[in-house]
Amino acid sequence: MIYELNPADGSVRSSFDAPAAGHRGLAWDGTSLWYSAHGTRSIYQLDPTDGSILKQFAAPGGATGQPRGLAWDGTSLWHADASSPVRKIFRLSPVNGAVLQEFTSPVTLPVGLDYDGSHLWVTQISGNGSLVRFDTSGNVVQTHMSPGGMASGVTWDAGNGYLWVADYSPQTSGETDVLIRRLRVVLNP
Repeated sequence: MIYELNPADGSVRSSFDAPAAGHRGLAWDGTSLWYSAHGTRSIYQLDPTDGSILKQFAAPGGATGQPRGLAWDGTSLWHADASSPVRKIFRLSPVNGAVLQEFTSPVTLPVGLDYDGSHLWVTQISGNGSLVRFDTSGNVVQTHMSPGGMASGVTWDAGNGYLWVADYSPQTSGETDVLIRRLRVVLNP
């Protein structure tokens, strides 16, 4: 399922079935949702009102790809692929999925991805659970630790200056909760 949440309290506003198994990335372009699925190694453009598929193309990682995060910069779709041995960040044409640019990810296991108006953010789900801000050539400009240590999703709230992060938070009972956290972040130029 794909859910629209109320950011004030996390309640579900609406939902619809996801087009494929293996949910990995979700982005909003102002009109449509973009969704990446590991199960089909595809990227989908979806109608946000009912989830109908407007467009579908293969993720650029190919048969061994691990499609993950997606981000919209106002013109292009950005995509993180976590496949070994070289993890990549791709800039894609939203028209047909053609690769416009690619470079090695600034983190070893890129998962969540978002664009803050000038730079990209990527989450590192393993190791130190970092949140990394980098330019559109892959140069790191800022790094923060995820409060839960295993960040899996990220989105930038430009209007309020918050970074929203989904991460796993191990509990002392041995259980694991997935939490959505709002972090105040001062952006480096």
